[in-house]
Amino acid sequence: MKKGKFLLAFIIGLMLSINVNAQSIFVSGDNLNDDKSYEQTMFRFGNNISSSSNIDGLNVTFGNDIKSVGKSDYMIYFGNNLSINETVEKDTFLFGNNVNIGSDAKLGRDVYLFGSNVKVNTNINGNARIGGETVDLSEITIKGNVSIFSEKIDLTKTKIKGHLKIPENAEVKGLTETTAASVEKTKTSDVEETRSTGEIIAAKIKKIISAFFFVAIIFICLPRVKKLFDKVKFDKTINCCLSGLAILIALPIVSILLMVTGVFTGLSLLALNAYIVALLIAKMFTAYIIGKFVFKKLNIESKEKGFDYLILLISLIGLDLICMIPGIGGLAEFFVLIYFLGLCLEGLKKLRK
Repeated sequence: MKKGKFLLAFIIGLMLSINVNAQSIFVSGDNLNDDKSYEQTMFRFGNNISSSSNIDGLNVTFGNDIKSVGKSDYMIYFGNNLSINETVEKDTFLFGNNVNIGSDAKLGRDVYLFGSNVKVNTNINGNARIGGETVDLSEITIKGNVSIFSEKIDLTKTKIKGHLKIPENAEVKGLTETTAASVEKTKTSDVEETRSTGEIIAAKIKKIISAFFFVAIIFICLPRVKKLFDKVKFDKTINCCLSGLAILIALPIVSILLMVTGVFTGLSLLALNAYIVALLIAKMFTAYIIGKFVFKKLNIESKEKGFDYLILLISLIGLDLICMIPGIGGLAEFFVLIYFLGLCLEGLKKLRK
């Protein structure tokens, strides 16, 4: 988990190094005490953050020690130590080392919690997906389905109205005292068994940082590429997706047939290599395009240097979170892939003109 803490601190430092202020939507500071009310999506960055804000929208906060007792529609927190007693009208996403949800918190809908030590002291009104080295859900009520990924789990006197999924090799306390519609013990792959939850989270953070630097370096070294992506609009999304789907299916088949017949072997190899590269980078660049579109729709814009790279980082994190949601995640990744392939085709068409 030490690697996870280091990478998390690195992200926070990077955020704080970018000075962004767009219509009071972004607030940053080393020791931040925020008690204001906001009627728009809110982004906060700091070291020690204490919040009692009422936010009518998305509440996104990055910090080291975060304490929150306010109110928001959606909550997305990244930090080392998270102490939450906030009222969340809809969904909650918390990522940290020590995640503690107090008894005064009110969680309106689904909850996604990932950390080293996770403790929930309040009822959950929707589904819960929780991962950590230790997870404590004792003496609470959860109205939806529960999926837990942990080595040590405390379910003493827990009431679950939906279905419960836990790893078959987990150490579970109070399972006989737990009430649930059904209990399923899931098998863990041999690869995952050799990795702790902290290592899995650290690997996820490292993957996001690597993707960020890869795209950022390309944008800095090849500014024309960045300008091309900045000009992309979502007015031809369906056409791009249909074109991308055709490329996804047809290009490898046609290339392999040409190689087998010995016709245009060199061109076929080049096409296959380009195809593989496109599959690898699709998620990174599409995240930036989607992020630019969403920020523009939310009227969050700034001419500050580095703002686009902040959008890139937030978009990579956001897309990765979406891709973790069961069912929706797979569809999101497929959309990203075919959209990017279609976008590449549109770009080649423009180059020919």
